[in-house]
Amino acid sequence: MLTLYYTPKTRAQRIRWLLEECHVQYHLVNIDLFNGEGYSAEYLKVNPLGYVPTLTDNDVTISESGAIAQYITQQYAASHLQPEIGTADYMKFLQWLYFTTSTLEPPLWEIQLHSWILPKEKRNRSAIEIANDRYDPIVKVVNDELSNKPYILGDTFSTADILLSSTLAWHKKSLKKYPVLADYVEKLFNRPAYIEALS
Repeated sequence: MLTLYYTPKTRAQRIRWLLEECHVQYHLVNIDLFNGEGYSAEYLKVNPLGYVPTLTDNDVTISESGAIAQYITQQYAASHLQPEIGTADYMKFLQWLYFTTSTLEPPLWEIQLHSWILPKEKRNRSAIEIANDRYDPIVKVVNDELSNKPYILGDTFSTADILLSSTLAWHKKSLKKYPVLADYVEKLFNRPAYIEALS
């Protein structure tokens, strides 16, 4: 049985969405991350950093949402959420998975940290400005890529769209400059599996 250690409104949300898209049974364990439960002795045995998401599948334990997403897609989604492994389309799929977690997320995370997550005395306005400067050319690349197609790989929805749209939504205000991306996120957030993952 798949078990997802989960806190709403974190990266774990994208994994729950993916599980719903796969129509696979899973057990949800809520971790009250914002009240310190991630650092409980019990949970630290599962994830020694106390982060979410963490996924267990029998004797397999995985952290890092990108790795979890790739694992679930390969093990449980068959061909409907990724191109055939080994093809050029599959390499492009991997590119967008890693782009989201390695290139798009870091400046957005800095913006979130210094806007509301850190205590006020630790927030740094300059850090937000620097992160916004880094983010602008990155999000433009995504906008250009999606300008003439419905999904990041073309006509077919994939796990890459789950990671990408959920990350873009971290900074919805910035999407006002990019109607293509605003529409993309809204369209994907209307998928039944996404709505179910919020319940």
